[in-house]
Amino acid sequence: MAKKKESALQQIGKGTQGIFNIIPKEARISLAVIGGGYLAWWLYKKATPTKAEEQQTQLEKEAKEQAKQGGGLSLPLSQYTSLANTLYDAFMSAFGTDEDSIYGVFNKLSTDGDVAKLIAAFGYRRQEWGFTDYDLPYFMKDELDATEIRYVNQILSAKNIKYRF
Repeated sequence: MAKKKESALQQIGKGTQGIFNIIPKEARISLAVIGGGYLAWWLYKKATPTKAEEQQTQLEKEAKEQAKQGGGLSLPLSQYTSLANTLYDAFMSAFGTDEDSIYGVFNKLSTDGDVAKLIAAFGYRRQEWGFTDYDLPYFMKDELDATEIRYVNQILSAKNIKYRF
């Protein structure tokens, strides 16, 4: 007589099968559908940028294009690396974030191209006690509270710079 092929559930040890049988079959199906729906919603939210993110991306593209064209830069190229290092040092200060240094850096910028070049010069840097590198916008949002970011954006706005953090 031919031996019947065992299902995957039957191949699991007898002691473990009880765990799967605690939940009725209809409930397992419902949980799987709900879990799949949640996963689909989560993936959709991750893949779809918000309106603010789309506007920010557009402003970054415009600023980078302006910087590429050579116009729109008000400082020598070497200055952007120095300013980026100043920002990083302000974020990594042993006594907490040095907001005055951050404000001083943004007061030196005059154009959208300056902001784009500063972001490019900052590149991706490691956060203290971290294992991942982050860009300047991430550091700004992580290290400054809403009032401090608003102040930086006011500095940029006063100079007719469109970029906002």
